Amino acid sequence: MSLNLPTAVAAYFKAANSGNSDSVAQCFAEDAVVHDEGRDMRGRAAILAWNDENQKKYAAVMTPLEATGSASQLSVVAQVAGTFPGSPLPLRFHFVLGDTGISALEITS
Repeated sequence: MSLNLPTAVAAYFKAANSGNSDSVAQCFAEDAVVHDEGRDMRGRAAILAWNDENQKKYAAVMTPLEATGSASQLSVVAQVAGTFPGSPLPLRFHFVLGDTGISALEITS
């Protein structure tokens, strides 16, 4: 099943699965915030470092399964496989989209 995701969200999953942290960071607005594992990463430089750290730690690959919401706020459930206990797991990615890319992302179980 193929999902019709907004351009920035589709680009995020593609870049994250390729392991390209520079491309991941470019999916976000300059002042975007990511909330993951109890931490907030603000701005592209912090998001790039967060993605680098996660790729080294987990080598995660994400497969989006379903999406709900609107053009500006979207929740995507993705199957995430990697080098972490319980892999693969379904995780929920809550995106807020702005004019210049993803303005916020929160990842929850």
